[in-house]
Amino acid sequence: MLAVIATVGRYKKGELIYQEGAIADRVFNVITGVVKSYRSAGNRRQRIIGFLFPQDIIGLADRGRYVNSARAITPVTLYRIPTAALEARLHRNPEFDYQVICKLCRELREAQQHAFLLSKHRAVAKLSLFLQMLETQQSSEGRLSEEILVPMSRADIGAYTNMSSEAVSRSFQELIRRRVISIRERRHIKILDRAGLEDIISEIRGSSKSMSQPLPRV
Repeated sequence: MLAVIATVGRYKKGELIYQEGAIADRVFNVITGVVKSYRSAGNRRQRIIGFLFPQDIIGLADRGRYVNSARAITPVTLYRIPTAALEARLHRNPEFDYQVICKLCRELREAQQHAFLLSKHRAVAKLSLFLQMLETQQSSEGRLSEEILVPMSRADIGAYTNMSSEAVSRSFQELIRRRVISIRERRHIKILDRAGLEDIISEIRGSSKSMSQPLPRV
């Protein structure tokens, strides 16, 4: 139903999809690839709000303008959906309205998990939780594999977890040293000791364990 009112856009790795503050005349449904949503934090820094994956809808607006920027982390293919056409479909089809709301719940889940991650301090535990979140996301897409694909750069991981790139690299090395994970070609992570990963994550969960459990897909 989205495809009928949409055009297909293809973006190269690193290409801007839309800019924070620009007129929000379209929303986007990710077909393939990974997108980062971020805000400018001054001094050319970025504060990454979330990572978006296939089937996610991006491009939410406030008062007709985009609240974040979006950029392709990998080559990305998107449905580009005119806002006016989408609103007209939503008014005519309540079932379609519900389906879109379910897709938007992904951003709410991401925001909750992100807020929890940022509230913690130990770098290696933050990275462990991030890897677990990424694995849960890929499993929900039906991508069953022994390895976790990490398409984002160390800098992007740092901007998301509120760590420096150096701290991210040190945390990866610490997980390797503990034989919790192995890394192949920088992008492919294999969990060797799942209990060990959970023990590291439990160091930051404490009494809030129930809050940090992966949220159900809607």
